[in-house]
Amino acid sequence: MAMSSTETPETEAGKAAGDDVSDGIRRALEAAAVANDAAQDLSDLSAAHRKFAEAVIAGQRRNTMIASGALAGSVIAVALGGLVYFRSVADLRLAAAVQSEAAALLVEEVKQIDGIGDRVDEQQAKMAGDLLALLEQVKDEIRIAGAEALKLPETEPVDPAAIAETVQAGLKTELDTRHAEVMEALAEIKVDGIGANMDELRALIAEMKARGTAAAAEAAGATARPAAAPAPAAQTGAARNTRPAARAASAPEPNPFVYP
Repeated sequence: MAMSSTETPETEAGKAAGDDVSDGIRRALEAAAVANDAAQDLSDLSAAHRKFAEAVIAGQRRNTMIASGALAGSVIAVALGGLVYFRSVADLRLAAAVQSEAAALLVEEVKQIDGIGDRVDEQQAKMAGDLLALLEQVKDEIRIAGAEALKLPETEPVDPAAIAETVQAGLKTELDTRHAEVMEALAEIKVDGIGANMDELRALIAEMKARGTAAAAEAAGATARPAAAPAPAAQTGAARNTRPAARAASAPEPNPFVYP
């Protein structure tokens, strides 16, 4: 108490001043610590910002590369699509040209086939007319030959075997001649596509020959039947000569061809 009582006002003022200085130093130290903390925070924030900026730049570079690749791919795809399109158009034009040429050739072939069919029909009609005319001529000539063979001189006796042989020989010669003429006429006719009718023509000619032979045999039989009766012995030579001639004249002329 004695010491407290002995303190002076100056001492108290010095203590107060020391406390203020200590308080100021403390506050300054606290402010420095706060400043250091703020600087550290700013440094961390700057580093984070730098890292973020670097990441953004790297992403932009990556996106730029991806966009460049996509652009290059789209350009290549467009180029390939254009090439395919133009190639397809060229192929379509070529196919259209080929189809038009093929259609033109087909039309030309059809026209030629129609013309060939018309010519074949005309030649077949002409050949049929020629054959019919030739057959009529053969028939007439065979009839004439048979009639001439049946006409015997009145001074000669009637011989049925000779008449039959004469008629058969004449008919055979005439048929052979006409057969050769028909074959030559068929050989001269050049028609495409009528080879199938040759067998029918040959069959017709064979039938013509068979009918001619049958007609000759019938004519020979008709001639032999009137002459088979023996003549009476009391008849004179003139009677023998005139009687067969009269019977030969009364006999009908043979018709070797009978068409339905």
